[in-house]
Amino acid sequence: MRQYAFYILSLAALLTGCGEEGEENFLGSGTLEAGEVVVGALVAGRLDSLAADEGDTVRAGQILAVVDTARLAAQRRQSRAALEELSVNRRIAGAAVQQAREQHQNVASNLARQQALLASGSSTQQMVDDLATQEAVAASRLQAARDQLAALDAKEEQLRAALELVDLQIRDAVIAAPLSGSVIERYAEPGEILPPNGRVVKIADLDRMEIRIYMDERDLGQVKLGAPVQVRVDALPDQPFSGRVTWISPRAEFTPRNVQTRTARADLVYAVKIEFDNPRGAAAIGMPADVYLP
Repeated sequence: MRQYAFYILSLAALLTGCGEEGEENFLGSGTLEAGEVVVGALVAGRLDSLAADEGDTVRAGQILAVVDTARLAAQRRQSRAALEELSVNRRIAGAAVQQAREQHQNVASNLARQQALLASGSSTQQMVDDLATQEAVAASRLQAARDQLAALDAKEEQLRAALELVDLQIRDAVIAAPLSGSVIERYAEPGEILPPNGRVVKIADLDRMEIRIYMDERDLGQVKLGAPVQVRVDALPDQPFSGRVTWISPRAEFTPRNVQTRTARADLVYAVKIEFDNPRGAAAIGMPADVYLP
């Protein structure tokens, strides 16, 4: 009787030792992941407010944090004042161009008239030469006035660009969620000085999960892009998830150390990514799971 019981226990241990890799339709194992985005501050400054904490659910476009914009507001006022001053100077420069143009036209007209009189013997070469000199000076003054106006136009363009940059930085100081999801990490606190691109929070889309498994070349023919699969999460044995293959690596790689494949000692494997909906948020990042053909 004892010997019979021993055989029964040995058979049970053998069946258990076969594990999931011996199950029909088993494709591979991995841990659950989700699409994650680290939200940062595009502008440096003191963090005025932070309205998101770990575990909070946020929607795309929701304001998460605000960086102090007092310095930017001062820069904007300074740029606006400079533009107003330049506008006055530009009007003066425009009037100077008009005056120089009129003077040049008068001198040029007198020069043409004296040249005609010289041809008929009614003027002197000295008078023509003097007017020619005056015309050259007037032309030079006209060009200088035009150059001054062009310089002010370039300065205006520069100031307007600086003003646009300040406005953009002020808008960037309001940090909004780029996607709907859950806050899984918080990196900063109100009052903290953030550097440019300083991290604020990390958001994960927990409504859609993914798992990456690694398959031997001999098993890769079992799956194709878009093929349906079933994901069984260890922590949720009574709640299988329906997923689809969304990516198959075109290149083989060495088996990751922390992954067990169907052929545990395979030198090269192919990564396969599966995505599935997680509407009730039952599955969580990091949970181990197995993937099967349906």
